[in-house]
Amino acid sequence: MSDAGVQEDRERLGFYGLFYKGFELLKGHGHDISSLTFDIYLLELNSRIIFYQQESSNKVMEMRLKTHQRRAEIMQAALEIFLVQGIEHARIEDICRRAKASVGSIYQHFGGKKPLASALYLEALTRYLDPLDQKVKGAPSARAFITVMVTHHLSWARENPSWARYLLSVRREFRSQDFDAKVAALNDRYLSSSFDLLKKYVARGEIRKLPRYLYAPLMMGPCQELIRQYLENNGRNIPDEAVLIVADTIWRGLRADSGKEII
Repeated sequence: MSDAGVQEDRERLGFYGLFYKGFELLKGHGHDISSLTFDIYLLELNSRIIFYQQESSNKVMEMRLKTHQRRAEIMQAALEIFLVQGIEHARIEDICRRAKASVGSIYQHFGGKKPLASALYLEALTRYLDPLDQKVKGAPSARAFITVMVTHHLSWARENPSWARYLLSVRREFRSQDFDAKVAALNDRYLSSSFDLLKKYVARGEIRKLPRYLYAPLMMGPCQELIRQYLENNGRNIPDEAVLIVADTIWRGLRADSGKEII
């Protein structure tokens, strides 16, 4: 390649081209600097840039992990305090003491007690919906679909009693257009597969055709009552047999041959 071609290539490098021009100016003033020296310098410069970029990326990841951990610790402490004291009467100082965090840290991450309580509800809802979405996608039949919906609802509450109690007891305290929009967005994100499957099985004639608003209370109503009893009686668990009985009973009520269509 000609010297002119090399120069054009280097100048197209932009930032690196400036160093090349600097070397050319030094050479023009009588300094003995070869192109090889320049290329070695560029190689060293590039290595240093890559090193500092990696260092910066590692620091950013470390900060994000610490931020995530700090938020999780604060939310866990808030969950425990809110369930005992209630949101209205909970003291931010008690949450700080439980989380070993400063008041400033809570305001930095959440903006205050009420926004923290709202974020905690959305976290609980996400923890419930995410595994449900994954399980529903693997349901091979209408009966399996209904069974997954019911058993996940009951099993999740059984395995996460504190989160379940929070979901069932505090939403009415957050009624606002912004909060309702966030809840709706989560439901749309995680329940779209469930609604698609429901429509598919109704269209196939495997599940009764009912007004859409009836499916949730028919499937979740019995579950909610069982969960309420379970949460009010901490020493009484929900047996696996009871979970299967409830799922089978709901399936029998929703399968296509269980009754007439209601339009």
